[in-house]
Amino acid sequence: MDFRVLGPVEAGSPATRLPPKPLLLLATLLCEANTRVGHHRLVEALWGARPPESAASSMRIYVSQVRQALRDDSRIVAERGGYRIRIDPGELDSHEFEELVRQAASADTATAGRLLGRALRLWRGPAFADLEHHGSLSATAVRLEELRVSATEQWVAAELGQGRHREVLTELQTLVRAHPLRERLCGLLMLALYRSGRQAEALEAYGRTGALLAEELGVDPGAELRRVYEGLLRGDEGVAADLGVRGSLPAPVPALAVPRELPAPVPGFTGRQAALAALDRLLPGDGASPPMAISAIAGAVGVGKTALAVHWAHRIAGRFPDGQLYVNLRGYERALPMRPLDALAGFLLALGVPRESIPGEVESAAARFRSVVAGRRILVLLDNAGSADQVRPLLPGTPGCLVLVTSRDRLTGLLAREGASRVTLGVLSQDGARALLTEVLGPSRVEAEPGATAELAELCGRLPLALRIATAYLFDHPGQTIADYVHTLRTGDPMTALAISGEPDAAVRAAFDLSYGTLDPAARRVFRLLGLVPCDDFDLRGAGVLAGMAEQEVAGAVDRLADAHLIEWHGGGRFGLHDLLRRYAGGLARQEDGEAERAAARRRLFTWTRDITSTGAPPYPGYAGCPRSTACRQWT
Repeated sequence: MDFRVLGPVEAGSPATRLPPKPLLLLATLLCEANTRVGHHRLVEALWGARPPESAASSMRIYVSQVRQALRDDSRIVAERGGYRIRIDPGELDSHEFEELVRQAASADTATAGRLLGRALRLWRGPAFADLEHHGSLSATAVRLEELRVSATEQWVAAELGQGRHREVLTELQTLVRAHPLRERLCGLLMLALYRSGRQAEALEAYGRTGALLAEELGVDPGAELRRVYEGLLRGDEGVAADLGVRGSLPAPVPALAVPRELPAPVPGFTGRQAALAALDRLLPGDGASPPMAISAIAGAVGVGKTALAVHWAHRIAGRFPDGQLYVNLRGYERALPMRPLDALAGFLLALGVPRESIPGEVESAAARFRSVVAGRRILVLLDNAGSADQVRPLLPGTPGCLVLVTSRDRLTGLLAREGASRVTLGVLSQDGARALLTEVLGPSRVEAEPGATAELAELCGRLPLALRIATAYLFDHPGQTIADYVHTLRTGDPMTALAISGEPDAAVRAAFDLSYGTLDPAARRVFRLLGLVPCDDFDLRGAGVLAGMAEQEVAGAVDRLADAHLIEWHGGGRFGLHDLLRRYAGGLARQEDGEAERAAARRRLFTWTRDITSTGAPPYPGYAGCPRSTACRQWT
């Protein structure tokens, strides 16, 4: 039979359920296991200073109930005006805890660490957790809790003696917050920070504890903590002995590297004030280290997600003095997506971990990464993620770090499970598009052709990728007017014209191809057919009529298009395509769908729209007729 008091009071496995009074009786006997507990003590524990007249008979009933629950009448023995509970060695977790702590006191450093680790794992919560309000148990609970904290200090000292300073940092920081006046804990935290290459933070910890001691108790730090402080100022690790840290580092541990991996900011970054403000809200206003935060920057291909992330990351890099990590996860590229294990290996190498020490399995590598960055302030930029599953192993596990993720996917799983925030980018405003063109082409060239500049922005759909390709072309052809280039785009195929020779990735069509390639056949077909008609927006009924699909079936396809940001929601259950995406989708339809199928799709939608509007009932609230009426007449 197992008895447990280091947490909720339990007996047996599975735990035996007892009513409150019998449970309190059992707990009181376990406080003095194998010792007689007198009737007076038990009555006071059960009813306090004013017991009922029936206390004696009630107590006999409770003893009987406990015996029945334990299925062992010999466990609780009546003795000379009281009761004794018989507990064999190894049956009571508090006894086992104290025995392990006793053994650790005379063991070598490695053995002590193992024994104390086993002892601390016996705890499931505060001692007598479900009976804490009963004063009769408080003295025992306080004694056990004090021993627990002392054992934790000894375990930390044993771990530090074996060079595991980074592994215990998070535990130490939590303990110091819970017990801010325990000077030995502060000293151990200072030593762990110092050995992790964070001397300034070690000295700050001393200052905080000193200020709190003065405020709460009116005293200065004791001699031991002062010696630790002065020793670390001199770079003398001999002060570890003052803290009970036996042994020294097994080998010199180099300070972790401070990576600075952010790509260069995109020249001419403009606008995006709302998105920048949303990202700024991830940071505390007082310049303090942020809690662990994740932000997913989502949007269509070419909308400027990476440009925004890199721009903002450079702006706040100073708040992350322990480094900035960057990786392109290749979620939407011709090459295979990067495996999380490969990304983790790159991060660990950048942080100074020797290649031979990097685990070969993703779970172990992720755990090692979390250990290495624990307690550090690091910014992690995960660019071009393909899915939430690709991102999860790359997330730090402690406060102080911030993760930016860019993706064409909405990454809803990160919002639901990891509490990420989302910033969704659309195309630039008219002013933002003009500002970008002005920044690259120069004010004089733009001001000379304001009308052509505005038309160029609209032909590019105010999509940053398309605008930058257009400006690159005009920059390479200084003798060509903006108006001439606009005429080329208007009369030709923008999908072909918006490309840079010799740069396959710098082409609007190529970028769209990568997003289209991630779709399943049903979503591809719906996307292609949406490009056949010049409507500015659709609802699910209209999309279903166009594709000849049931509304529930088309809803799934539309959701997948939204996930890939190939459509944009307009509100009220309506959605549409960006102008360039409509051209792209229509081109795909002409390549992949036969003329008869295309004509049938247009005819279905035209007939449905005509029939529904002829009744006088608009197809959706606010409908005022198709703004492209001339083009609509050409559907059939």
